[in-house]
Amino acid sequence: IPIINKLSMLNVKSEFYVYGGMQARWMTPQLAELFNNNRFKFISFGFESVSAEVLEKMNRKGLGGQLALDNALNYLRAVDFDLKSVMVFFMIGLPYQTEKDMIATLRYLVKQGVMAEPQRWAPIPGTADYNDLSDEIKKKDLEELYYKDFLAPGQNDEFLKKVKNAARYCNMGCRYSNINVFDEEYKGIMVD
Repeated sequence: IPIINKLSMLNVKSEFYVYGGMQARWMTPQLAELFNNNRFKFISFGFESVSAEVLEKMNRKGLGGQLALDNALNYLRAVDFDLKSVMVFFMIGLPYQTEKDMIATLRYLVKQGVMAEPQRWAPIPGTADYNDLSDEIKKKDLEELYYKDFLAPGQNDEFLKKVKNAARYCNMGCRYSNINVFDEEYKGIMVD
């Protein structure tokens, strides 16, 4: 914040992009105003899931969840920040995650008017999720675990691809109002 204030005082013409998924709980009304008034062109948040159970299993429960994201987006709306320039990352394919949770998370983000960016889960050594995997899976080459689309036990690869494609399609609708995000191809994911 002090750097942004200094640049603003000096009337430095610049643009800012916040990649990497800042925590929504960090957003305040003052920060939203600062972002809006100082040429922040893109903001991303890490959200993970609408499911409290998934957040608890990920050890992310204390990060604010849906309430923190609602507040952050409302602060940005209050200063007329373009929510089409906000991307929210969420997880898909966790071993304990249901298809219902992934769909609910995508629907929630689309209704907020932000770009939804699903991130496929990959096991990270030393984490509880990795430790819960079978020894057979842990013996796999790291390249297979991280650089290819890892599939957790019990997850459906075709469904995960469909969620990613639906998110891309919805993001196009978010940016281009003439695209119907509830097209027949994604009806099973986007509407009941």
